[in-house]
Amino acid sequence: MLTHMAEHILLGKEDRELDRLPIRMAEEMKKTYRCCKYRDRAVLKYRLMAGLGMAAEKEVDELTPPSEYLAMAKSRVKTGKRPEGETLTVISEACSSCPGGGYHISDICRGCVARPCETSCPVNAVSIIGGRSVIDKERCIQCGKCAKECPYGAILKLPVPCEDACPVAAITKNENGREGINFEICISCGKCMTACPFGAVADISHLADVLLQIKNNKHITALYAPSVAGQFPGSLEQINRGIVLAGFSSVYEVASGADKTTVLEGRELTERIGEGAPLMTTSCCPAFVETVKKHVPDMAGLLSATPSPMMLTAELAKEEYPETLTVFIGPCTAKKVEAAKSGMIDYVLTFEELGAIFLAAGVDTTQIEENKQANSAKGPRAHREGRGFGVSKGVATAVMQNIKSNLDIKPVCINGLDKKQIKLLKAYAKGKAPGNFMEVMACEGGCINGPGTICPTAVAQQKTLEFVQQAKPISSVPKVKTCI
Repeated sequence: MLTHMAEHILLGKEDRELDRLPIRMAEEMKKTYRCCKYRDRAVLKYRLMAGLGMAAEKEVDELTPPSEYLAMAKSRVKTGKRPEGETLTVISEACSSCPGGGYHISDICRGCVARPCETSCPVNAVSIIGGRSVIDKERCIQCGKCAKECPYGAILKLPVPCEDACPVAAITKNENGREGINFEICISCGKCMTACPFGAVADISHLADVLLQIKNNKHITALYAPSVAGQFPGSLEQINRGIVLAGFSSVYEVASGADKTTVLEGRELTERIGEGAPLMTTSCCPAFVETVKKHVPDMAGLLSATPSPMMLTAELAKEEYPETLTVFIGPCTAKKVEAAKSGMIDYVLTFEELGAIFLAAGVDTTQIEENKQANSAKGPRAHREGRGFGVSKGVATAVMQNIKSNLDIKPVCINGLDKKQIKLLKAYAKGKAPGNFMEVMACEGGCINGPGTICPTAVAQQKTLEFVQQAKPISSVPKVKTCI
């Protein structure tokens, strides 16, 4: 869908041709994925709506054609506005209304006289009725002890994938049995989006706006995240040149901003711990920052004040091109939240969306002539530490390797946020942390496993390690001005 939409805008096709895109795509699929082809078309229409920067929940008339949403995007761009609202949207037409959740007794139950399910339940939620085990949903606390003790494996946990994936219980069923997101507590991590097997959760895209700016010949600077390694075929230089061929005016490697974050955060850590602070946490992951703000407020004073690599790289770009539009390209949906608050980043795209631009523009990175002696990316060359930021433990490792101090600093790494880890964070905020320097990444494995990636995590991890080793260590970086 994103590729077709990008092609439509880049080629300057008639707006009304966009109205038939869901119908054409449903025909191209050659088989029905939902109950009927009409529902397939409806889901495709709402995905197109999200691609044009509009939340499905904001639809007021289902007869509004995609061409009108494109007109709204053009109006936004003309007036200098950005896509409004939240980062995610739930397409109710795609939601399967997954039943229940929690533990259920299957027909395998034998009603055995030992009754381990009943005796193991700490809240007396299991009883035997008519020779079969029954769970009282009102009492059940979802501990799973009954399922563990059943000798027949008759007790099953029936998951609701999006709800189980959300670390803060922000997505739940509404009165119609469909999922809805409570944005008051949502941290924009995108876990629900990747977990839903029906594609019912989508991110509200900035893609149409960026493409329209390209068509308007605006100066646009691409800032790509360190986790780019492995996401696209070809070398880093070929990816750099590919981004320019796709219509961007200049390219910056955000890993160079990560180098500055490494140095500045090391200084800040040394200062804070030296003054007796019990703990300092990194602040590069915007989903973690949102978690602290909305769910662990006691940790707010422990967050690092060092700007993220995205922000420091945007500063470099704005210094060189004051009028440029900055577009962060990475794996993250939560970066849209940070970008909106910053005033330094105009748009955010995912690697998936960059891939759609490559396909629409006919850019094959493997076929681009490579000059290994050149560097088409602007700004300073990134170093080993900055390029490792996309992998779990990468930030902590980089900072620790560049601390010039004899202080006893003990790093702690949280590899992925879930309900259990958030409970730990609340305990750590009260002084129970096992160390005094903590890195937190919302995605398991780090940014290489973000919701906007297109490469398997294991492949991306291996490519990132190779990517890191190709660079020089940060010890060769000259002193930088403090931005704290």
